[in-house]
Amino acid sequence: MLKGNNNLQGYRLKEVADFLQLSQRTVYQYVKAGKLKGYKLPSGWRFREKDIEEFITLHKARAFKHGK
Repeated sequence: MLKGNNNLQGYRLKEVADFLQLSQRTVYQYVKAGKLKGYKLPSGWRFREKDIEEFITLHKARAFKHGK
């Protein structure tokens, strides 16, 4: 997973987008749609590793179910 981040505030939007190989806008759209949990702080969006892992697991299952 995302290694080397000992920051208790979680991962930044750019870190999550880079890891998932998505644009920052796409990650934000997943947050707005309720598909990925994110937390808005004064310094920007933050994401917990647990929530990122759940998002990945869900999307892997959907891709497998649809034969992709």
